[in-house]
Amino acid sequence: MKQNTHTNQRPFVFLSTICFGALCYFYIQEKSALLASFLKQYIHRKHFVIQQDGTIHPATSIPFQEPMLPAIFSDPLNELFNQLQQKKGYLTLFSPDDNTYDILLKLIDQEYEKISIAIFSFTDGVIVKALELAIKRGVTVEIITDKNCLVDRYGKIDDLYHAGATIYVYNPNYYNKKKPGIMHHKFIIFSKNFTQKGLVWTGSYNFTKSARYYNQENVIVLNRKGIVTRYTKQFEQIKTRSDVYRPFLTPYQQQKKSLH
Repeated sequence: MKQNTHTNQRPFVFLSTICFGALCYFYIQEKSALLASFLKQYIHRKHFVIQQDGTIHPATSIPFQEPMLPAIFSDPLNELFNQLQQKKGYLTLFSPDDNTYDILLKLIDQEYEKISIAIFSFTDGVIVKALELAIKRGVTVEIITDKNCLVDRYGKIDDLYHAGATIYVYNPNYYNKKKPGIMHHKFIIFSKNFTQKGLVWTGSYNFTKSARYYNQENVIVLNRKGIVTRYTKQFEQIKTRSDVYRPFLTPYQQQKKSLH
């Protein structure tokens, strides 16, 4: 008598389906948190910003780029958090190889008290928007920059001033030497960030699209208390060598205004 092969295979197919379903369930459970993190990052970058208190803010107009496959289930802060929490106290970044830009935006988004910036060149509008949102949620923003940043036709200092940041411009003749000096620092002090501690961001990275996309840059992020204190003292010292910014028309702005 010929056996019904389809009938004999039913238990095997049934058990296989159950096993496959169980594997899928546990895999999804394991990856769900990472997937949620990715979706939150996608929404944060493309549509709107969700703050920790649940409030929603307008998008910062960050151009969304499809991430590489290894980064699909990652959050830019995860690596930073792990490095800082594992008693290393620092994270090294290289641009454009690492996700330096995303980590910078996340750190701005996660600050609770004060952001102190010493920067030579500032032309990146997306970083301006991130700082504007920080100011709106009550974060104090202070910036020391070089005089050359004021005459850059793409400079964003005036935008930051009108957003509520306090701006200082380094006095190139402070030391009364034959050759004027420049304020060439590129560092940020975060007073109370996601680690509930202060952080220092320092390196060669200017706030420009060239630094973001093209240049070979380096950054190190540190949360050691002594380093944060030292940078904070130096920031306050440079403020005494600088003038408080007052809006004025640059030569480019004057020329543009005369055409209208």
